[in-house]
Amino acid sequence: MVLPEYIVERELGRGGMGVVFTGRHRRLDRPVAIKELPPAIAMDDEVRERFATEARTLASLAHPHIVPIFDYVEREGLCLIVMEQLPGGTLWDKFVTTGVTTPSACAYTMASLAALQHAHDRRVLHLDMKPDNLMFDADTLLKVTDFGISSVIGGGRTLGTVDGTVLGTPAYMAPEQARGDELLPATDTYAAGVMLYELLSGQLPWVGAETAADLLRQRLDEDPIPLSDVAPRVPQPIVEVVMHSLRREADERYTSADDFGVALGEACAAGWGSDWLDHAGVAIQGSQRLAMAARTGPAVGEGEHGFAAGAGSAAPSLSVVRAGGGRRLAGLDLNRLNEGDLVDVEDLLYPPPPPRRAIIVTAILAVLALIAAVVGLGGVSHDVNVRRGAVFVAGHDITSGDRVEADLNHDVPVTIRDRSLADRTDEVVLRLSTVGVPLGKASAAAINGRAAIDPGTMRLLAAGKVEGEIELRNKGAEVVTSDFPFRSTSPWYLTATGIGALLVLLIAAANLESSLKPLLRGRSRRISVIGGVVWGAVIACSVVALSAALSIAEMTMVSLLVSGLFGAAAGVSSCYVAAGMGRRRKLRRALKRAERRQRRETQGVTV
Repeated sequence: MVLPEYIVERELGRGGMGVVFTGRHRRLDRPVAIKELPPAIAMDDEVRERFATEARTLASLAHPHIVPIFDYVEREGLCLIVMEQLPGGTLWDKFVTTGVTTPSACAYTMASLAALQHAHDRRVLHLDMKPDNLMFDADTLLKVTDFGISSVIGGGRTLGTVDGTVLGTPAYMAPEQARGDELLPATDTYAAGVMLYELLSGQLPWVGAETAADLLRQRLDEDPIPLSDVAPRVPQPIVEVVMHSLRREADERYTSADDFGVALGEACAAGWGSDWLDHAGVAIQGSQRLAMAARTGPAVGEGEHGFAAGAGSAAPSLSVVRAGGGRRLAGLDLNRLNEGDLVDVEDLLYPPPPPRRAIIVTAILAVLALIAAVVGLGGVSHDVNVRRGAVFVAGHDITSGDRVEADLNHDVPVTIRDRSLADRTDEVVLRLSTVGVPLGKASAAAINGRAAIDPGTMRLLAAGKVEGEIELRNKGAEVVTSDFPFRSTSPWYLTATGIGALLVLLIAAANLESSLKPLLRGRSRRISVIGGVVWGAVIACSVVALSAALSIAEMTMVSLLVSGLFGAAAGVSSCYVAAGMGRRRKLRRALKRAERRQRRETQGVTV
């Protein structure tokens, strides 16, 4: 129903990342393959967001060795990818059945590296390079599939389950991928190196692991078995390139797919001669640099990668290498899992401790924001333009420096005791404001130096400590204007300012809680951190406003800025707290589910 332009024919197969169907475009009569992400995963809001975001970028990849994407559909809880149908099967199928020669293994790897470089130039990582994701079209041209699918599902994280399986294929994962560190193009070149090692020798660089977690720990703690020990017929220049690609630290191995491909092409030319690609029978397209390196090798003397040009070159051995018969540790089959079963592999390898430091930092930042709110930083200067004892508002001398207090539910009396000033005044104007924002004004006629001002709407807007201004007029012209500190003694909860500050505080707190919920559930969302910054700052500023409404401290721009900054920092820190707690909770929940599942299986109940 969500693919009206296509005929969905039959299920082709089920992989760890979803189900693949064969289909056909109705009008073009073009055969296609349709991949459906597992429904339990596609129902996750974050997965759908990433799917929609990366769809255009992934569809823009146009390279001879990358399977073309015809359509992406995200609708009604489904995430579908429509791509070219590749009838030639996978490289893994070929490796298991007929096997591959050593020259063709190198050529297949170089073709995949050309595809990787094209994707990396467009800031797209594959993150699941393996023989299963290299397929052949009808003309036996190699094409890389499933670009970015692991990233769409995992969001750049390596996910797994408590029983030791992981999202992706653990056999080809780079150490930084296992640790949960930043993923780089070198992450894909590492996987390509593991794949080449396997194609040349028939086995992986590590043996003996019983679980995916064990296999990942091996590459974190142990050096790979030297390729020369398990594949002695492979020329030494090629051995050196392969082992260089498997170094643990990303900056010590080939940092770009192009560099890896050139080094491999030169090594093959150095070990087998410049016509080695003819023996391989594999086309390398889309990269002139790699094709040239494969045909020419080092120009003179020593090549840039340290191989002697043509030294010891001989016709390549065309003996066939097949996949070893040992058990292959597969990655997660998401078709059989719920989203809640997935946890970060980093948490499995190194269980996260309680976020005590983040809690302490959050508490300190919150206290600093509160102190800045109630202390009232950066006092306001007042422009006093009348003599001491000249003008009184609500019985207070406005020049005394003390805060004038008045109940705005009643008229505010003004008395001008300076006789000369009183004779020249026929109108008194009262204005109230806070941080430069006017709260209103009211005026009254002055008779014999006395006036009673009805506050009007200011009784609804002014709460607690604000700024006052009195203006004396004569026939509409200003006689004198003077500022003074003011405090409304009216109940704050009867004012729009006081109620508004409280409502903003409650709404911001509720929104901050909503922002933290995904993190508390073990999900990683950038929008949560943004929400932490915004709502943390809003909470702090609303506390400043409420503090002024309660007459605790005057609201100033300095107090708003300082308190807001501390509040924003506390919001970010609270995200770290929530993320740490969420990871621990998610791991505990996954462990409990696994224990319940194991008990049911022990009791003979089919799960």
